[in-house]
Amino acid sequence: MTAQHAGGLPLSKDELLNVYRKMRTIRDLEERLHVDFGRGDIPGFVHLSRARKRRASAS
Repeated sequence: MTAQHAGGLPLSKDELLNVYRKMRTIRDLEERLHVDFGRGDIPGFVHLSRARKRRASAS
């Protein structure tokens, strides 16, 4: 299985799984931050990159 990267390069199954794992890790972290910030456990401001995981995981 291959998919096209934004630059037109094909991604292997292992690369796709790696990107998925990064996206999942980012989402899990942000969900936890959202809950903790909502409870007041984190002072200040929190910026969540919701719907931007694809870009964050590509780097």
